[in-house]
Amino acid sequence: MTYQERHQDYVWTLPTIPAGQQIVQPFQFDPDAPFVLRSLAARIPYDANGTQTALASVSLRWSGPVQDYRHQSVVPAGLMLGPYFGQYGNPMPVYPEVQFPASGVTWLQVVNGGASPLTGLQVFMRGVKRGRPGQWATYTYPAKMRTIPFSYPFVVSSLAVTDARTNQVFQVQSNGDFVFRAGQAGRVFAPQTYEVFLTLKDSNGYPYSNAPVHVDVLFGQSAGRAAYPVGSAPLLVPPIGPGASAPGLIYPEIYLPQDHILLYDIARNDSAYGGAQAADFPLNFMGSKVIPQ
Repeated sequence: MTYQERHQDYVWTLPTIPAGQQIVQPFQFDPDAPFVLRSLAARIPYDANGTQTALASVSLRWSGPVQDYRHQSVVPAGLMLGPYFGQYGNPMPVYPEVQFPASGVTWLQVVNGGASPLTGLQVFMRGVKRGRPGQWATYTYPAKMRTIPFSYPFVVSSLAVTDARTNQVFQVQSNGDFVFRAGQAGRVFAPQTYEVFLTLKDSNGYPYSNAPVHVDVLFGQSAGRAAYPVGSAPLLVPPIGPGASAPGLIYPEIYLPQDHILLYDIARNDSAYGGAQAADFPLNFMGSKVIPQ
């Protein structure tokens, strides 16, 4: 192999867009390796009803590496990204994949067709960094082994309404390696959480994203939210399809030897939501246990 691929999420946070207006902005990728775009998602902070209805007013288009837009004009986000806007383990695939050089630039045109300013809109470009062989520390399977489906459920205890915890440690057990392939996150019962973000990092502290990723984009969730907006009314679609049946995938998988660690930052900011309170926040890292023979 002439290159090494590594899971990567790019988070693009847009400035406030006034009602009826548009913005056109460039976004520059990291200088350490080319980026291969394979899927897309978008979100906006939850409103007081626990929905993201403002997404129904968003239209957008994005460009390749030489400002070559891949759409004739802006496309309603619900048509480009699907009814879940790429969330809950449902990123919209980009095929054929689009490669951007190291420090390359993509352009985004976004139109706010709604009657209110659009604040906090995020677009997620998901794919892989394609680096030199050995550019990042990696591990792989032993010559002889057996594998079993395996998951690591755990809880981040008493996550405050406004909280930020850095370099939290996830450690693999001593009785086998672990291949991290997918994740679930979020509470099923009250108290509800809304704005919770994760940054996954390898044991050297090198992140798998340029910024924190909302858990609804990075992972799936067991219960889902009350509804997702589609169309201009907006119509609301119950979360049938995502959830436990569609965990958020990690690709390429992350191979963790026994006793090895994966670091993560977790942050929550639910101060804008009435009745918010401290809550235990469940996470589930899913994949396979690998037992050398």
